[in-house]
Amino acid sequence: VLCCAPSNIAVDNLVERLALCKQRILRLGHPARLLESIQQHSLDAVLARSDSAQIVADIRKDIDQVFDLKCLFL
Repeated sequence: VLCCAPSNIAVDNLVERLALCKQRILRLGHPARLLESIQQHSLDAVLARSDSAQIVADIRKDIDQVFDLKCLFL
């Protein structure tokens, strides 16, 4: 199920209420704009807890290196 709302706080409220149902929830959005109470449902937090966290970290490192190289040639 995909839920959306017109503001970050409205989506955060949805996540807080849905979390009470003990279902898996993934909140997309910039972590700095999420309420502290739902940070554990953010994409970054879910990925950090996953079994593939090291793979994700390696991919992010590779992406950062490519962007750093690209900036050198601009």
